[in-house]
Amino acid sequence: MFGVPVAAFLSWDTIAFRPHLADIDRILAQADPEDRQLTPTMHRLLDASVSNMPGQVSRMLLARLDAEPGNRHATEALWALSLKLHFHPDERDALFATLAWNGTDHGLDRHARRIYGRPLSGLTGREAATVVAWTHAPGMYLRAPERLQARADYLIRTSGVR
Repeated sequence: MFGVPVAAFLSWDTIAFRPHLADIDRILAQADPEDRQLTPTMHRLLDASVSNMPGQVSRMLLARLDAEPGNRHATEALWALSLKLHFHPDERDALFATLAWNGTDHGLDRHARRIYGRPLSGLTGREAATVVAWTHAPGMYLRAPERLQARADYLIRTSGVR
């Protein structure tokens, strides 16, 4: 009985997800080096900020790679499983860092350079927490910067970053 769902998922993975592997690999290859090779601090902050990284990355990838309408919830869940199967957690974090909307364009490093004039790897813990926090709700944080700082404080507390 257990084998039927596994076989069904693996069939789906082969037919629906694997054709996109080259596109996903290309996104990683073309990513900003700072987004692709995140520091341990950035990984800890992302872990604290995004509770379901495969799910979030699957939504970002689907928005970019799959314009076909359909049952998005089921598709996102299946893509999240396939992302876990095919990509290391560091690669999933890199995809998030590359694809994250930062209020103007995409990418955490672009946001860091625009706000602080330095790459991600050159940020202090507080600055890095603010960059990661920004991705949670960029539009709201433009109107309420005190909420951005509260979110950054939360990320620092939960991640252990100093």
